[in-house]
Amino acid sequence: MIYECLAPLVPIDKHHPALCVDVDFAEYDVLTPAPRTRFLYGKADFVAINREIAAIDWSSIFSNMSLDDATYGRLTDEATFKHLRERVSRLEADCYSQYLAHTETSIEKNPKCFWSFVKQRSKSNAMPSSFKYGD
Repeated sequence: MIYECLAPLVPIDKHHPALCVDVDFAEYDVLTPAPRTRFLYGKADFVAINREIAAIDWSSIFSNMSLDDATYGRLTDEATFKHLRERVSRLEADCYSQYLAHTETSIEKNPKCFWSFVKQRSKSNAMPSSFKYGD
């Protein structure tokens, strides 16, 4: 709630009256982060994994299967895939254009964003040797 302050700390200005602001703060329980599954690949016994995979008789597993059985055979699936792939390509191009526009407009306020873009494009962490205005 905002209201006129009856006991201001400084003299009142006609255009800038002293105001009091009452804010109610709600108490929230601290949210604990959801448990995250992490795979510890560094602790895996890859020798044993490879040995187990090599011991499997893959030819007997796949002998009854054909590649044609693994596909649906519907023409609409391929058409849907092509349509979605085209939409993704357009969206990707639009997002990249927006990213470039944002980088260009924020160069004065946030030069770090520009240099991150330059480093990413050059695939190097070093600064460029020269720059020319208009490039």
